[in-house]
Amino acid sequence: MAAPESRGRLAGRRVLVPRPPHQASELSRRIAAVDGVPIEAATVTTAPGDVEGLRVAVTRLHEGAYAGACLTSANGVHALADACAGADVDPGSALRPLRLLGAVGPRTAALVRDRLGTEPTVVPANATGASLGRAIPDGRGEVLLPRGDRATRDLDRALVAAGWTPDPVVAYRTVTADRLPPEVLADLAGGRVDLLAFTAASTVHGFVELVGDRPWSGRVVTIGPVTSAACREHGLGVAAEADPHDLDGLLAALERAAG
Repeated sequence: MAAPESRGRLAGRRVLVPRPPHQASELSRRIAAVDGVPIEAATVTTAPGDVEGLRVAVTRLHEGAYAGACLTSANGVHALADACAGADVDPGSALRPLRLLGAVGPRTAALVRDRLGTEPTVVPANATGASLGRAIPDGRGEVLLPRGDRATRDLDRALVAAGWTPDPVVAYRTVTADRLPPEVLADLAGGRVDLLAFTAASTVHGFVELVGDRPWSGRVVTIGPVTSAACREHGLGVAAEADPHDLDGLLAALERAAG
């Protein structure tokens, strides 16, 4: 008799992935690898931030004006790398002399190495701004913070408490997507979405805005406490929260919620 076919831990479960298209593929790949069915439907997208402000910051970075920099998202890393390329500045040469180079977690740190050509000096195991703030050593000087327009000021306060002077620059803006596809709205209303995988507070806010008063169902899973807080703000119950707060933790949380 043939052995029964092995099935993944999300076998047949349909999972909403509300990330922007350029960020959805990795999570979707992981869901599919354990036999889940990813449904990609972005609730937010990114747009350029303060282009002139970031250009000035890159020039100052090249001139050695900063003592440090902290990267708190993949979008921030990409925006800084693109601004350096536009200003003909080698990011590795500009960043390597810094006394502080923080990355919000291991995946962001890997992107810093790949796109910015240098090694972060501070990388917390938990990928949250609060964890990065707690890991900041005492120091002096300006710290560049290229980030989104919806970022909290927790890291700023942590830097000030450690003696640094934060210089935040809006590197990109997060905006609600135009709409959710009609077939996704129909699946949500018809109970054909088992799990919703929220990876940032902005994806939660965008989802609530786009769904509006339409009915929907599914178990909510979040990547971490900030995203869970956004869910509670909108009255959404959280079935599971990732720990660690990264895609590995999120996949494990999805599996717990599915179980």
